[in-house]
Amino acid sequence: MNAREFLKKYKSKHQCIICGESEFCCLEFHHLENKEFSLSHRLKHDIDSKDILREMNKCCLLCANCHRKVHNGIFNIKNIDKNKIHVLITDFN
Repeated sequence: MNAREFLKKYKSKHQCIICGESEFCCLEFHHLENKEFSLSHRLKHDIDSKDILREMNKCCLLCANCHRKVHNGIFNIKNIDKNKIHVLITDFN
């Protein structure tokens, strides 16, 4: 499975942590800490799955609308239940 398929499969099993949107094409990874690279931009290049998982561990999943609202200060991620924030790599099979 290539990186693009891997991320699509992950997104298809999860939803936005704010509003619950679950359509995979609407979901984006929001970095919470130490962004090394953008997951979507890196898909254009060969990338090791370990690098993808390491970067995903720094993210939460948001729909495009909520992602923009977070970046514009309308939503505050700090108000979200801590158990929902980080991407759950362990539940990805």
